[in-house]
Amino acid sequence: MEKDRIRVAIMASGFGSNASALIEFSKNTLCSYEIVVCISNKENPGVKRVANKNAIPFEYCPALQETQEDNKGSISLQLLLQAYKIDVIALSGYLKLISPEIIFMFQDRILNIHPSLLPKYGGKGMYGIKVHNAVLQDSNKETGASVHLVNEKYDEGRILGSSRIIINENCSVNELNEKVKKVENILYPDILNNYCKQFYSHS
Repeated sequence: MEKDRIRVAIMASGFGSNASALIEFSKNTLCSYEIVVCISNKENPGVKRVANKNAIPFEYCPALQETQEDNKGSISLQLLLQAYKIDVIALSGYLKLISPEIIFMFQDRILNIHPSLLPKYGGKGMYGIKVHNAVLQDSNKETGASVHLVNEKYDEGRILGSSRIIINENCSVNELNEKVKKVENILYPDILNNYCKQFYSHS
């Protein structure tokens, strides 16, 4: 009997290009995961359109706007994740720190992608264009993207995989952003797919 695919929730705050890539990859019949819900701390982010386009439920969780000291967000998120019977969480441009309660509940089952070769250019406040600006200002010859597990600190979880790109001379920050996005859109679904396969042996 064929096993059910691993149930994944995407958590995103922005446009959702990586969310779109994860969803497209999941349409492959050999994919080990399925995206069952997109959750956001924003009411109308770009990822909402991505979810609607693919007939995937979108859940706005306003309590996630609260500070980490206020556990309303953690409780609301727990209820959502339980309602959708989520196995794994994939962060996709989700900028808030995940609460310790959720990290404990989903130990080693929360993944994130970062637009640099971690541990370089990670940490609080380092995301998107800010990362690429820092990379270019330091005259790096290469950069890339990294997929890592999520813990209590920004971008410090175990790295599951990365992909490198060469930075061309006179590369602009927008050009670098586009190149890294293309790498991310290939790397993230592949890493998530392989990681989710590990759960079959425990099911």
